[in-house]
Amino acid sequence: MKILAIDTSTMMSSITIMEDNRIIGDFSISQEETHSEMLVPLVKRMLQDLKINLSEIDVYAVAKGPGSFTGLRIGVASIKAMAQVFDKPIIGISTLEAMAFSILNDNKILSIIDARGKRYFTGLYQYINGKLVCDFEDIILENKLVEIVEENEKITIVGEAIEKLPQSIKKSDKVILAPASLNNAIGKNLCVMAKQKFESGETESYFDIAPNYLRKSQAEVNLMNK
Repeated sequence: MKILAIDTSTMMSSITIMEDNRIIGDFSISQEETHSEMLVPLVKRMLQDLKINLSEIDVYAVAKGPGSFTGLRIGVASIKAMAQVFDKPIIGISTLEAMAFSILNDNKILSIIDARGKRYFTGLYQYINGKLVCDFEDIILENKLVEIVEENEKITIVGEAIEKLPQSIKKSDKVILAPASLNNAIGKNLCVMAKQKFESGETESYFDIAPNYLRKSQAEVNLMNK
């Protein structure tokens, strides 16, 4: 079974292909160009290098947010189009959950993505009986992050927004900060999680899958304010 996964939740474009239980292709790049200019050429290049036709992909996976409005729309729309053309299953996975999936310990796991203005897309998780369980996913203010740290004996923080955190959190004895290698480029996690979900029958319709923004777009906010 071949799985193609795409993540465009942040400035990082990630494309990964897994065959059975082996990652055979993985490419991630952070760039200033929009995902719409880079994504499709990168997918084509990987397929060509691996000598795989798009029709050979059995399952399509995508990080469906939260994260960048534009990035999520491009990523989800692209994966929907590919899945629909070949009538293949599609699986959407929380970006925050895919980040947390990298951490293997008994601590609470806090995934964070910068939502600007000292706000963070945040997910709190913990492994229970070997399964990653979500406590909540929300957009929260920085002072709430401080409260979460204070409420837990030990907590591991992962995500591309670690550098944005205040020093009071970074230097806390309660906090373990994930290394840079785990904070983004989550394509490999998406593939593994998608395989697990596919095997348990958790697929979605390419007609119904949609990004999970966790908030209104700035354009919607401006319209409401008017």
